[in-house]
Amino acid sequence: MHIGLDLDDVLASWQDSFLGFYNRKHNTHFKRKEFSSYKLWEILGCEQAYAYQMVDEFYTSSFFSDIPPIPGSQKAIESLHIQGSRLSVITARPHYIQEESISWVEKHFPERITSVHFVGIYNENTSTAKKNICDKLAVDAFVEDNLDTAKACISQCRRVFLLDTPWNQGATNGIERVKSWEEIIQQLKI
Repeated sequence: MHIGLDLDDVLASWQDSFLGFYNRKHNTHFKRKEFSSYKLWEILGCEQAYAYQMVDEFYTSSFFSDIPPIPGSQKAIESLHIQGSRLSVITARPHYIQEESISWVEKHFPERITSVHFVGIYNENTSTAKKNICDKLAVDAFVEDNLDTAKACISQCRRVFLLDTPWNQGATNGIERVKSWEEIIQQLKI
């Protein structure tokens, strides 16, 4: 089985790390549960350009380099690897942090991830770009945290798992909403 994996908030605890960075910089107290939208600027109450600037600053901070894995992800990836699954990361992270991103994957999932693919964009085209990579790689299952991307990636030949977060609520129409990596492993019956 070939499984595609989003990186941020599927393998890496991006949102919590970003909020740690943002809260320290601005002396605020934002929490993950407050983020009912994937659009940071809507919750932070700032301009979109400023939110992107903050993300760029985050990428150069120790908060970024020290992102921990999502709980249960390392054990699950190990289990999938042992069962013979091929594992590919498909991320919207920009190309300019490609080296750091691959190093993070290798550090936390050594010799478990077959390939890492960078969409390199975060906008209305991200979902289509990830779907195209899933199609090209012939991915059998995909794990994502963005509802729009999950909807774009589902097909008759591909299961899509949506890790439940405050920002991805809504109708899932055939997407399998899961609360943890343990639940993903159970659903895959591995």
